[in-house]
Order: sequence, then C-alpha cells, then structure tokens
Amino acid sequence: MRRTIAAFVAALAMVVAFAGLADAKSYYISRVDIDVTVHPDGSFDFQETRTFSFDGDFTFAYYRVEKARTAGGYPVEIGDFTIGEGGSPYSVREARDIDSDRPPGTYWVSYDYERRYVYGKWFYRASNEDRAFDISYTVHDAVTGYEDFAQLYWKFVG
Repeated sequence: MRRTIAAFVAALAMVVAFAGLADAKSYYISRVDIDVTVHPDGSFDFQETRTFSFDGDFTFAYYRVEKARTAGGYPVEIGDFTIGEGGSPYSVREARDIDSDRPPGTYWVSYDYERRYVYGKWFYRASNEDRAFDISYTVHDAVTGYEDFAQLYWKFVG
C-alpha cells in the first residue's frame, strides 16, 4: 500500500512539474531601431521600433522613460507619446477604461508617473510570434546650448 501511495505521489508530482513547463512563457526584445531628429529649439523627436519575440501568449507591454536629460539629472518635458504598430497608431484611452479588459490596439499614458517618468502601457494579442511596436515622443529643452557647442545627454535604451 505504501509503495502504491508513493508511486501515486511521484506520478502526481511529475504531472504538476510538466504542466508548469507547458504553461511557461517568455519573451525577449530581438531588435531595436531608433531614429532621433534634433530641432533648432533644443527639442527632439524620438521614434523607436522595438521588436518583441514572444514564446507563449501575451496581452500587454509597457514602456517607461525618465523625464531627465540623464539619470536623476535636469528635468525635461515629454509630450506627444504614442504607441502603434506597423506605422498605424493605437487608440489612446484612459487607464481605468482599458486596464482590466485589455482591448487590443489601445494604450494609455501617464505623463507624471511616480513624478519622474512618462509611462505607457499598450494592449495586443500575441502568441508565439514576433511583433514590432512603434514608440514615439517629443522631448522639449533636451539640448544645452553653449557659445561654441551644444550638448545632448539622453539614455536612448534603458
């Protein structure tokens, strides 16, 4: 009887272990393309295409950018934050309206997240595939001008 119970417990443990492996999921960012246009007024437009390689089912991602020229440095204003895919922007909505339902093709943005960041969260449906998301925003007063040169400090990939 003890052998039967021990065999049953061992078999059950194996089933649970393999079930956990079957539900495992992961992703990594396989490619990042960045384009920055600096303007004479000291602002710049940031455009990034970030390719995610998904293994499993996923419904959302997020992006956070610090509102500072360098980590913990001089604060800057960031505006016009958008998320999209394939050159088409997603629909921006209020977080309280979409966070629980996660409708694909939507996003929300907070321009004062933890008083230090701009934070965007977007929703989609992905399963065992690669997806490239477009992220863009404008940073104001990012370039420091001096008499004989100008300086831009920015962490483009965090």
